[in-house]
Amino acid sequence: MMITRFFGRSTMTAGSIGNISKMYRTAYAQKTAAKMFSTREENHDVRGNFFDRLGYRVPLVMAPLVNPVNTGKPFYWPSRPAWQEISLDGRKGSKGIAFSSHGLSDQWDDNSPIDWEDDSRPDPNVGLGFEVVFGSMDLPREAILSAIMEATNTFSSNPFFYLPEFKECGKMERQIAQDFPDLGWLDEPGLGEIGTFSIEVRGEAFPDALVNKNGCVGILIANGITKDLPISINLPAGKVHILEMVALHPDELGHIIACGIPGRVEIFRRLRALSSKWCSSATRPSVVPILPPPNDFMRTNSENDVIKTVSSWPPM
Repeated sequence: MMITRFFGRSTMTAGSIGNISKMYRTAYAQKTAAKMFSTREENHDVRGNFFDRLGYRVPLVMAPLVNPVNTGKPFYWPSRPAWQEISLDGRKGSKGIAFSSHGLSDQWDDNSPIDWEDDSRPDPNVGLGFEVVFGSMDLPREAILSAIMEATNTFSSNPFFYLPEFKECGKMERQIAQDFPDLGWLDEPGLGEIGTFSIEVRGEAFPDALVNKNGCVGILIANGITKDLPISINLPAGKVHILEMVALHPDELGHIIACGIPGRVEIFRRLRALSSKWCSSATRPSVVPILPPPNDFMRTNSENDVIKTVSSWPPM
């Protein structure tokens, strides 16, 4: 460090000030990185406890060798993407398998590829605010893994869109329940803060019975479809929602496309009522035992007609 004497006092030159500033920034960055690492270790432990509740946690986590962001792919995970494999009956090598995202809820840091505005950092800082789990007792491992990787990478491509969207779906569903009490949704415990959502994923790895004519598989995403599956966990930084993926029968996806939110919520309620704990299965019949109406049904009929149609579905 360069120091000169001026009127009997030690003063620093511009060069020495720059060196100290660099030293300070380096020390601050190291301290921040150490704190972030410690927090992510705590997050890892909390999520690990959640995985252990589901079954046997396979020791090795699935993760890409290179973060996709570094290869130009727009998958903005707060930390390195990872997926945890779980044997559902608690034994290594069991038939039932689940995969869960493992890191969507980590904290964002200053090295994130996201361009933060002054007031745009999420609060609480729990990444995307949710983790996703997809399990089945009979679907191929490759199907479960490919579907959850596709879904979570889709969510991470627009990381601050989906949690508000899930919550907005929840508001709309609760409003429909109030406006149309004949649907019987008012006493449905599953209608909470997070609403239902549906997507389609590529169907190459799935059994033919689940693949629609477009080569895709419908996926329902919601809180607590499987009995006893927690709907949230608490990380040091705040609450994180647990979203479950369920593979839909092609006819169920057809009803959702045709009837929108009313059809989606009624299918969610029927899936929750099944006795099977994990209901993604190529052998499970549709929970709506009639063929779906045309895809444009919702666009060509009134809201009341759509509600009436869903209300008239025969029981399972």
